[in-house]
Amino acid sequence: MPVKNPTRPKKKNSLPKTSPAEPAFMNISAINVTNLVRVAVVCAIIFSIGGYLLGRRMASQNNNQNQNPITPTDDIIFQKSESWGKTPNGDCSENPSACSQTTTVYTDGRLIYDGYNRRQKALSSQTLEQIKTTISQQNILDKQCDAPVVMDYSATYYVNLNGKKRTVQYPGCEQEFNLIERLLPE
Repeated sequence: MPVKNPTRPKKKNSLPKTSPAEPAFMNISAINVTNLVRVAVVCAIIFSIGGYLLGRRMASQNNNQNQNPITPTDDIIFQKSESWGKTPNGDCSENPSACSQTTTVYTDGRLIYDGYNRRQKALSSQTLEQIKTTISQQNILDKQCDAPVVMDYSATYYVNLNGKKRTVQYPGCEQEFNLIERLLPE
């Protein structure tokens, strides 16, 4: 009769028993699944926040590089400086003017579109008065124009009427500024 060695313990398999059709790594407990789901959710939240912040920073840098600056002077009544992403006319990094435009209305009636194509027109005194009246009637200089940031488009509006000046970021007071833009010829 063989003698058992009492000093050496018998090895136990630490993995739970599985059927031959189910590999051992497939036998995951409910606690492990819950922990994996928690980790996945936390990672998704972190990546979402990071992506959002990175997108805002890149949009801000893109707007600063491609957007023509607002040049507020006393001889400007209305100015809109806008920029957007890549267009059929070109890539913004190769040709920034393909992705931005500044529209300026001067007190003497000059209208200048400065962007991919620079154009200058003369506004009638009637159109100039309609623009001034719209600014005044829509109360743009005093109205609350706060709005959430738009990521793929940027515009800065500048208005100047009777010595009172204001700068507004798009989409703030969008409807009011659209009324002014409708008065401008193409």
